[in-house]
Amino acid sequence: MRRLALLGLCAVAVGCATHLPVIRTYSSPEPVSKADVMAAAVQVLQTRGYNMAMVNENVGVLTTEWADDTSVGTQVLSALVGDKTNQRKQIGVSVAPDAREITVTVTRQEQNDFTSWTNQERSDEQREEGDEILAEIRTHLTAAQ
Repeated sequence: MRRLALLGLCAVAVGCATHLPVIRTYSSPEPVSKADVMAAAVQVLQTRGYNMAMVNENVGVLTTEWADDTSVGTQVLSALVGDKTNQRKQIGVSVAPDAREITVTVTRQEQNDFTSWTNQERSDEQREEGDEILAEIRTHLTAAQ
């Protein structure tokens, strides 16, 4: 019985420590050009201040470099309690193999003096940013036609 309780507690602890990124998806009625989506995504993300880590137009995958996302509030709190907390964010854009779906992934991580980088819990801010990026990509695609 104790082993079962310990196993359940471990599963909860692991589940609480790992959070999935925010994923936003658009399904297109017609196939989209992967190269056009990648070009639009690069333009949108560079305008927002992101640097590209990897862009593969043939496959339809893009990833930004990790960008510092440490808020002023986090910096002030870190200074008060004496522990250094860092936050970072990465954006991914992909096109499904059938070229009918565009996905934007927003991953936010946090690290402090006591832990390594771990994904943060999903937030409304991440959802909004994913939706905005997806909408801007779609706008660029529509304007290009």
